[in-house]
Amino acid sequence: MTSSVIISLLFIHWIADFVLQLPSWADTKWYNLNSLKKHCATYGAILFGGLVCINSLDMTFSILCLCFIFAFTNTIFHYLFDYYSSKWLHALFVEKRIHDFFVVMDLDQISHICLLILSYNFFFN
Repeated sequence: MTSSVIISLLFIHWIADFVLQLPSWADTKWYNLNSLKKHCATYGAILFGGLVCINSLDMTFSILCLCFIFAFTNTIFHYLFDYYSSKWLHALFVEKRIHDFFVVMDLDQISHICLLILSYNFFFN
């Protein structure tokens, strides 16, 4: 895995997880599974599209299938991570435990990023 792939994955993750997440989804995904599902579906679609772009020079049908499996796998894990972390983060926010909120937020992001890197290495190397 090259540094350009890692940077690309981080940028795609940032767009999919933050930029394109509607505020209403972010505010309610801790209790509204439809909001969480919409967020994760958007995340998966952007991740798939970004991965296709990363691999566009070497694209074959088998690479396209790996892109789909990679995006699908990461979407499922993203759902599971966010299902629990959103409830935890909401509780910390309500309790005004701001330091703890950011510690958990960072742990959530590290988890997502580690999964992206590990699964990319698994599927594409």
